[in-house]
Amino acid sequence: MYPIFRVFQNVSFISLAGLIMTGCMVNMPVYRAFSNGSGYQEAKLENNRYSVSYTGEHFLNAETTTRYFLFRAAQLTQTAGYDYFIVYDKLVRQRSRFRSDPYSNGRYGYFNSWDYAHYHYDYYTYCCDNVWYEVSADIVMHKGKKPVDNQNAYYAQQLTDFLNDEVQHSDSVTQPLMSD
Repeated sequence: MYPIFRVFQNVSFISLAGLIMTGCMVNMPVYRAFSNGSGYQEAKLENNRYSVSYTGEHFLNAETTTRYFLFRAAQLTQTAGYDYFIVYDKLVRQRSRFRSDPYSNGRYGYFNSWDYAHYHYDYYTYCCDNVWYEVSADIVMHKGKKPVDNQNAYYAQQLTDFLNDEVQHSDSVTQPLMSD
């Protein structure tokens, strides 16, 4: 093989690897306020009580979604001037729906939007089970030392310090190119 072809092979491989990495970066999870079906939401119930929820994207597992929920609760606690918070009535829900693909082989043959010559009754193929998690709970914020015997009590500053590097903030991650 000629040496010039080896150079092209290496350049092609590097270009392909770069494209794959760019595709991975586009789909990284993003911690953000609720938009396009995912993110955090909160509602103030009393001066020191909030209802907080985090809806993860379809590629986040339940553990990561729970961490994003705790991170938001810790942020709220610090913003309100409290030291720790206690989580009450935490609920982790798994949600799912099937995504349809109108450009694939359905039960009744091939169909696409510009080809109406075939007889099709159900031209959508339900291809993928789209699963995501929602975590919601009430939090009550307090000042002072947290109770050592309560497993649901968290120091806000310690939690944000611990989780800050793990949480993918919206300003540090490439936004998705298209939304579902």
